[in-house]
Amino acid sequence: METSNLNIQPQLRVLSDEQIHEIRKTALSILRDTGVQVKAPRAMVLISELQVDDVTMTRLAYYLAYGCPIYMAFTPLVGGYGGGPAGTAIVAVASFIAAVLLGGEVVHVGPQHIKYKQQTNQHSLFLASLVNQAVARNSSIIATTSHTTSGRPGSEQYARELYDLQTLRPTTEHQALYDRLKEELFGMGVPL
Repeated sequence: METSNLNIQPQLRVLSDEQIHEIRKTALSILRDTGVQVKAPRAMVLISELQVDDVTMTRLAYYLAYGCPIYMAFTPLVGGYGGGPAGTAIVAVASFIAAVLLGGEVVHVGPQHIKYKQQTNQHSLFLASLVNQAVARNSSIIATTSHTTSGRPGSEQYARELYDLQTLRPTTEHQALYDRLKEELFGMGVPL
């Protein structure tokens, strides 16, 4: 058997600038025809502790080339590279700077605690407050934040907080909250 017959490597072609432009134009028209907003913000998430992977860099380059606004998110880890809340605050501010250098226009911080695996513990709340104050005081970055609780919808803790599990009825507090909201919405003219 001849070895030359086993060579099935495809021929690689180098595209001209005109061909690349045509491919882009066709891709954009397909996107527009399917209803995708080309200038809609694109969400990018940085790997924790100041790391960016090749896929994220490729996507960033692609989105920036088309002029898409970038929503950049990151999750500094309390108990990670920066250590406790004070050291992690420095990592978080550095992440804000990295996000802007990478083209982020809206930057989101969600400090996560390694031990508690949520964002509503004392350390994470302190960190988010500290970092957002520093960024607001010293820059014009649009910053957002979130706080992931342990008792998320669907969790046992969430059910225990909202319902009396013996009667399977809402707790008094939850029912009162619901009733107040319902009355407020009705007063605004929202049909219920």
